[in-house]
Amino acid sequence: IDTFIEKAKEFEADVSRVTANVGLGTQGSSE
Repeated sequence: IDTFIEKAKEFEADVSRVTANVGLGTQGSSE
């Protein structure tokens, strides 16, 4: 269970990181 939680946290971090990159890329393209 501990491993699953750790993986989930890492997954969330990756998702937020990708989302931020995509958001920045979208804003840059829009401008």
